[in-house]
Amino acid sequence: MNHLNCTEMAAKQILDDYHRYSNDGHYGPVEKHLILDFIETKQREQREREAQHQANIANIETSATLKEQVKTLQEHVQILREMCESSSAEARKSYIQSLIANFISGISIVIALLALVLR
Repeated sequence: MNHLNCTEMAAKQILDDYHRYSNDGHYGPVEKHLILDFIETKQREQREREAQHQANIANIETSATLKEQVKTLQEHVQILREMCESSSAEARKSYIQSLIANFISGISIVIALLALVLR
């Protein structure tokens, strides 16, 4: 109790935990270094659990961020597809208009040649 700066109840609880952990089968006094090793082991296990928990939280946050980025990229892809489709439609429209203009121009040339020949 004095070394750990804890109450009598906490010391008894630590001692009971040690006996359960060590599975030694008796509930008598335990050497100080064994209790300190036990406490150190428990604290290390607790730190490892906390570190694993923090790593899990970081993984979840990373996953959420990546999902948001994927969602944003999918929206951008959809916008680019729409722009591409509208550009393709405009290109087809321009191509048809140029064909019509070339056809009219060809007819104009034929009429001009006929007019020249008939004069």
